[in-house]
Amino acid sequence: MIRVGAPHCPIPSYSTAFASRLDRQSGANPVLFYGGAYFWGGLGSIDFSTPVATVTLLHPFLGDVTPYSIDILGSVNLTSRLLGPDRWQLDVSFPSVPGKAFMIALSLSGTHPGISIGTRRVNLAPDSFTFASVKGTLWPVLSGNLGLLDSQGKGAAVLDLKRLKGALVGQPLYFVAMALDAAAPNGLAVISDPHMILPGAKY
Repeated sequence: MIRVGAPHCPIPSYSTAFASRLDRQSGANPVLFYGGAYFWGGLGSIDFSTPVATVTLLHPFLGDVTPYSIDILGSVNLTSRLLGPDRWQLDVSFPSVPGKAFMIALSLSGTHPGISIGTRRVNLAPDSFTFASVKGTLWPVLSGNLGLLDSQGKGAAVLDLKRLKGALVGQPLYFVAMALDAAAPNGLAVISDPHMILPGAKY
């Protein structure tokens, strides 16, 4: 849902949820980019660095850009795509640290309160699946989640739930990816935002 209102919006209390895709923001760069269709077709941004968020439309109202689906490459660290029934590929992208090790951790317990590592936080509530995933012992259900990024900072893992015969249908699965670097604070170069997969969901 995109909802913005006066005084920063030309249409007071306007809201839409039609064909919207949003790229994540971070603490260092608190600007959320989005693409949408319908009345506000085009690209926009929402700046959260001020007490009142500022909305900017880059292509307002039926302009020549109407992205019914948009992906902003290089800024989303962890995404997924369905490969087949009960089988997903988890795509990792850390372009700032090519060649470094990465891991993807799994939790069935949610994202909060998370794990504090130094002054940073991994937004994943640890459980037995978390510890098993970072040890690499969830194979063949979760494979490739410990590896090395390629020259473009990309990696991939596979989540395969077929062997579980529907046991996790309706159970949200939460993932966080991390790029590892011994020279970085606490050995973590980059931490992704959490990503959720809901087995059994129809899209």
